[in-house]
Amino acid sequence: MIRSTPLERNSAFDTQESRVTNSRLGIGIIGLGRHGMRYARHLVEDFPNARLAGFTRRDATQAAIQAKELGAPAYGEYRDLIAAKDVDAVVIVVPPVLHPDIMQLAAEAGKPVLLEKPAAQNLEDGRRIRDLVQKHGIPVMVAQTMRYNETVTAIRAEMPRLGRLHSIRLSQRFEPSPTSWIYDRSAGGGTMLHTGVHGFDLLRFLTGQEGVRASAEIGTAGRGPFEDNFSVVLQLSDNAIATVSGSRVTSGRTGAVELAGDQGQIVADHVFRTAVFIQGPTVTPIPLPPPAPTVALVLKDFLTAVETKGPMPITLLDGLRAVALVDAAYLAARSGQSVAVDTLETLR
Repeated sequence: MIRSTPLERNSAFDTQESRVTNSRLGIGIIGLGRHGMRYARHLVEDFPNARLAGFTRRDATQAAIQAKELGAPAYGEYRDLIAAKDVDAVVIVVPPVLHPDIMQLAAEAGKPVLLEKPAAQNLEDGRRIRDLVQKHGIPVMVAQTMRYNETVTAIRAEMPRLGRLHSIRLSQRFEPSPTSWIYDRSAGGGTMLHTGVHGFDLLRFLTGQEGVRASAEIGTAGRGPFEDNFSVVLQLSDNAIATVSGSRVTSGRTGAVELAGDQGQIVADHVFRTAVFIQGPTVTPIPLPPPAPTVALVLKDFLTAVETKGPMPITLLDGLRAVALVDAAYLAARSGQSVAVDTLETLR
């Protein structure tokens, strides 16, 4: 379920007893950098039914400081964290090149996983992860946090007014990343993989359609080594045409969303929190709820699914379908031709 209101301390979890054990769920975080710390703080401050059972971070000095700050042990190796008896589930917040090896250990240990996007560096790794998950039967949720953005949820609710959808434009612009690993060759890709995956997932989430064919252009305007500027044109399964673009070489952020149907248009920006419905000469503002704490809401849904043994709201297949669009776009950019998107019929 998508929620668009801020998470409060006394949330539904305050009255919901754990259905897995009589104690709070022990959550381990692998990767306690800038983004991983967001998960850690929410676990420490916002969820009475869960606790931070431990974490890993490559920087041992910072890990020691954070262990005292958070009141949770820092593990030197993620294999030890995953194996710990008081760790019931794992949140993975590391570069996607590391996902297959970590997922193998988590799957073998039978631990549910909240996996940060992109779910995999490419579909080859994605299939390896898929095989591990299917073999061991662990629950996996992919943290496509933009699905929880309040502007996104508001315009999604308005989309039936558009009629038959025929044109979509999604664009995200960012400043250069402060994260150093993103500029290392081990990152496996650039802006199209690491932030563009948000746009590709939103395309599926908003339209309910799959990409069929892709054409793409990529460029490097900044420090490299990968692309920091891209534009992809996608033919969708219901013959709509979508454009997904992004860059990481500007001085500010924007998040444009444009949806056109035969009965009207929606024009929005999820960074500026604006949204309007356009029909003929009439422009009507779309009311937006308060800003949503997207990381907390993702974590909340994950914990609920683990506790109740219910379905994960964003599945591994969802995450890998977004990666399939990225893969097709890279191939199209390299070849200079339109290419078919992998249907992932074997990823069920």
